[in-house]
Amino acid sequence: MPRILALLLLFLGLPAQAAFVTVDCLNNAHLNALGIPFTECQALEAFWDATGGPNWKSSNNWDSLNDINSWEGLTSTGGHVTAIALPFNDLSGMVPDSISQMIYLQQLDLSLNDLAGNLPQGLFDLTTLRVMDFSSNQQITGLPANLGSASGLQ
Repeated sequence: MPRILALLLLFLGLPAQAAFVTVDCLNNAHLNALGIPFTECQALEAFWDATGGPNWKSSNNWDSLNDINSWEGLTSTGGHVTAIALPFNDLSGMVPDSISQMIYLQQLDLSLNDLAGNLPQGLFDLTTLRVMDFSSNQQITGLPANLGSASGLQ
């Protein structure tokens, strides 16, 4: 925990262990610190919740206001999330529909996890998506009829 934050909490009479930073997408200061749009922040928040974020093997900086590029498995370019690469990281649950709000996403590597269920329909409408890997998960289903429109996938 940063020392200044701990001292501030002590000054305010709060216990130091309460110094867990939680990203608040509705807070403009948080969005400015992260450097991404509100919709992408909300999509990451939903992704964290839906895939068991607190139980991931590694989730460095997902609870911080550091630049989004310092978050485990994320890459941003030009103020937008362009890659999510969290292979072999104990993700579980289902990929939320909100992932399709990441309209600049180019790479989505969620291989070697414990994900299951239908893939979001909107995922295949992302025209920038080039690489998508869900190999070695539980049963991933729901390949949509619009799979053919995902012409950018390699």
